[in-house]
Amino acid sequence: KSLPKTVYVTTGAVIPPSYNAVIPVEQVDESEMLEHGIISIPYSALVSARRNPWIRPIGCDIKPHTPILKKGDVIEPVHIGLLVQCGVEVVEVTCLPSVGILSTGNELYSHTRKGTGTGTIPDANGPVLCSLLAKYGNCRPRYLGIARDDDEEALTTKLRDSIMEHDVIITTGGISMGEMDIIEKVLVKNLGCDIHFGRLNMKPGKPTTFLTTKTNSKTRLIFAMPGNPVSAMVCTELLIRPCLDMMHTYIHDYMGTGGGGITNMVNNALVHAEVKAILRKGVKLDTSRPEYHRVKLEYTINHDGNLELYAKSTGVQRSSRLMSMLHADGLMMLPRGVKGGKDRIDDGESYTVLLSRRGCQYGGIGVFDGIAVKDSLHLGRCVPTVGLLEIIGSRAIASKWDAIEERVRNIFGSSEHAYTLLESKASNLLNYQETLQEMSHCLNIILVVGVDLTFIESIDMASYLKTLICKPADSMAFMLRQGAANDDPIAALVDSVAGWTVIYNRSCLLVGIPSDGLEGSINAVAPLLKEALYKGRGGR
Repeated sequence: KSLPKTVYVTTGAVIPPSYNAVIPVEQVDESEMLEHGIISIPYSALVSARRNPWIRPIGCDIKPHTPILKKGDVIEPVHIGLLVQCGVEVVEVTCLPSVGILSTGNELYSHTRKGTGTGTIPDANGPVLCSLLAKYGNCRPRYLGIARDDDEEALTTKLRDSIMEHDVIITTGGISMGEMDIIEKVLVKNLGCDIHFGRLNMKPGKPTTFLTTKTNSKTRLIFAMPGNPVSAMVCTELLIRPCLDMMHTYIHDYMGTGGGGITNMVNNALVHAEVKAILRKGVKLDTSRPEYHRVKLEYTINHDGNLELYAKSTGVQRSSRLMSMLHADGLMMLPRGVKGGKDRIDDGESYTVLLSRRGCQYGGIGVFDGIAVKDSLHLGRCVPTVGLLEIIGSRAIASKWDAIEERVRNIFGSSEHAYTLLESKASNLLNYQETLQEMSHCLNIILVVGVDLTFIESIDMASYLKTLICKPADSMAFMLRQGAANDDPIAALVDSVAGWTVIYNRSCLLVGIPSDGLEGSINAVAPLLKEALYKGRGGR
């Protein structure tokens, strides 16, 4: 039986095979439907249906081969919906790291019991850190209670058992220089742990010590932190949170490369989102250490219509004063003061603020809750990592392009910095987009060298690289060209390129130069690369 010319379908129903448009019922006239069985469709609705037939083709929401979940992704509610839509019932997941939190000190008593008199204080660290870690969503925290620091044997047994049962151990208290600060002794001498760093040049959190040990062929991490609650919170934010993110997010990279992927893991691990904020009221600088100053953020719209962020100190910054964390939106990075010199920050000066709240909002402005280490102002003075990409010209000979890598290594090898060099060859501009993507994941500088390009090929390369740059570094490009011309005057005819680019959400410094005058170009800017990385990301 043939279908009539029009049929009624509900929203979301399957469209019969012979139909190619739907007209919403509110656009038609059904006044004669009951008496004559006629539906009137205005001409305008028919015209509209040609442009928008109100039919969604099967599979239009998710294109074939589109990734919806990758290794290392944290599964969010939207992923659950997408997995259901794609008919995926089972996915393999990694177990979140287990974290044990142990408070130490004879003066402490549990928050579930009353104090025993003068000289005792409630243990705030245990509940605070358990709650803080639970909010991160990257671990399974467990409060291990309070251990006395006057019984070395009992403390050793407690720590040994705790290390066996957890991937990460956090201790608070007992790590300073006092007579009763025996945590380091117990961990190193009694339990054989290895110290990787301690006595940090920061305020608060100076005594923080990081150790590792192996049990059952598995490496366990130990963070021994000060007992003051603000120090414990700040160090957890700055050190432990990124570490836990990296442990469960990038473990596949590490396992798949036999350890060779550690650099990639670290560079892409998430750390705190950062903003620049203007200090409303000046503060005195500490002349012994840089400080992470707790601040409240506010914003105004200036006369140009742009957003301006302001920071206000949360008051007295004692490491025992938890009230300084109560309304803090972030940690303002203040430099160490100089006695007899700059020992305070004046009103109106601006500095970087690390946002300490996930999904932090101030004044209704939402902020992304993490950036990669390689894009961080906080860690912006890291060692440059350079990738070499050779673009081979139509007239190039193999012996010449094979020598480029050695020439670049010789230049950077004499530098005070360490450089990682990668090489990829392509015969035309269309072939190296994927290579740039791969390099940007683990490098912060990409050096593109045109090898024996013709004049037209050189122009094409420079033009294409400029389309990738979102923040030009014209002065650096001029220095590159001038340096090349000093080595080879012919190189002055070829344009050099420099600037910041974002490739698949990864930012890096992109530099394009000819092989002629190569040494002159690189030597002209090599001493400045580290500072360029920092300032290019907005550093002071």
